[in-house]
Amino acid sequence: MKQWEALENALKSMQEKALDFQFQQQERRKSREKEEEKGIVSFSGSENIDKDKKDNDFGSLVDELLLLLI
Repeated sequence: MKQWEALENALKSMQEKALDFQFQQQERRKSREKEEEKGIVSFSGSENIDKDKKDNDFGSLVDELLLLLI
């Protein structure tokens, strides 16, 4: 029973982290879109795109792991 509760708590924690991560990613996208609309694209724009792609790949992996636990 205690193992089940520990697993449930771990799952809840992972879900919260995944939701926080997705929220942060959405906020970054919104911010970048606003900058692009204003024409303020920094020299490091390509680095930001690469980072977002990596974040998105990581987010997909987290989602897959969460689905396995359900």
